[in-house]
Amino acid sequence: MKLKCLKSIYTGLLILISGAANAGIIPVGIQTNLTQATIDNWGWTECGRSSASSRSNTIQTVVNSCSGEYTMMAAWDASLNVYGIAAAGETGVVTNNTFASSSDEQNFLKLDNWSNGVNFYKTAGYGSWGFTSIDSVYLSSADVNLMGSRRGEGGTQTSEIETGKDAIGLSWHVSSATQFGTGWGYNATGGDNDWTPIYQSGDQRVFFTTNKIDVPEPSTLAIFALGMIGLASRRFKKQS
Repeated sequence: MKLKCLKSIYTGLLILISGAANAGIIPVGIQTNLTQATIDNWGWTECGRSSASSRSNTIQTVVNSCSGEYTMMAAWDASLNVYGIAAAGETGVVTNNTFASSSDEQNFLKLDNWSNGVNFYKTAGYGSWGFTSIDSVYLSSADVNLMGSRRGEGGTQTSEIETGKDAIGLSWHVSSATQFGTGWGYNATGGDNDWTPIYQSGDQRVFFTTNKIDVPEPSTLAIFALGMIGLASRRFKKQS
């Protein structure tokens, strides 16, 4: 009977450890080649999906639907059958209007809208919405820094552009403060020839949301579990 009780406690704690260790995961930095199963296992809920080649699903709809503490932007690449690139940040940062439009002279200067290891940007008017790994974007509508060979053209270059640091990121066209444009693309490696256009049939812009869940490290939970089992064992010994 005592052994059965101990096994029950042990099993319950293992379930707790397993569930907690996989709940509400906020991936740090830019992610590439993600499957749907991976994002689901991280505990994210889809809050916006539309064809990259259309203007469907307004920006305001996405902002209203992605109401969690964190928002993830992702590009579904139909040719690869995975999310070619994705990044998550605090919702207020991801949806923050950093530039008036793509003609804003500040857009090729310093971009400082970081969250979770990613620099997010969004134009209030015509331009684009996306994220990058470096300290600037150059918006000739979308972020041409992602095309590599066109990094910083026509603009006052930042330190990271000047030193040739490769830009990894995603850029979606937007036609106004409330409406997406059509297409654009991403660069998952930073290589000059690795820019991938996203407007073919089946390509999609996708958004996910979640709330931050403070989860103890698995090792901490394991120690806690062993401690509980030890206490239970002592109690059973005293009763016998």
